[in-house]
Amino acid sequence: MEHEASSIEGAFFSMDDLSANMSGINHGRNVGKGTRQMRISFGEKGAKRGVCGATADQIVARNLLTLIVDGTTPHVEHAREVTQTLLEVAEGIAPYEIKGPDKLMKIAQGLGLTFDGKSINEVAKEVALIALQDFQKQTGVANWLSLRAHPKSVETWEKLNILPRNAQLARSLSLRALTFISVLILRSVVHLLSRMP
Repeated sequence: MEHEASSIEGAFFSMDDLSANMSGINHGRNVGKGTRQMRISFGEKGAKRGVCGATADQIVARNLLTLIVDGTTPHVEHAREVTQTLLEVAEGIAPYEIKGPDKLMKIAQGLGLTFDGKSINEVAKEVALIALQDFQKQTGVANWLSLRAHPKSVETWEKLNILPRNAQLARSLSLRALTFISVLILRSVVHLLSRMP
């Protein structure tokens, strides 16, 4: 029996695909004889799309983005906290001292700062303020990215329109994309389930 194909934001699937994939979803676990395992395949065998309409490539991309966001989030927060602490040290608020002034001066130089006649704390404050800008920057290349990334990489990212402007924004946009994808998947499944006999 043929069913009308449904389209939700470009994801195509049929009722037959849904029925085949919904029976015995176990993600690879052995749940008994006669149970059909749901496998999305790159090769000849297995389903070509999930119940949401996503191909194996799309599922891998979505999972990779999830792992990247999950992995970078604590690092972004740690960087922000370290930068804030450096600022507080420079201002005499935090009870720490700068142990690597040569490293700080090298970073300051890479950021284009001049430090003739400035104290180590004045340089530290300038470095911290520049670093904190990168958590708010809305346009252009982040200061830290200019310091650390290879210029050809930055050029390529700009051409592809994937140049991160700031870490918080990149994380937020990624989470928004994942949320949008999740909503589409949920809508697709609910729509198809509502049409099942």
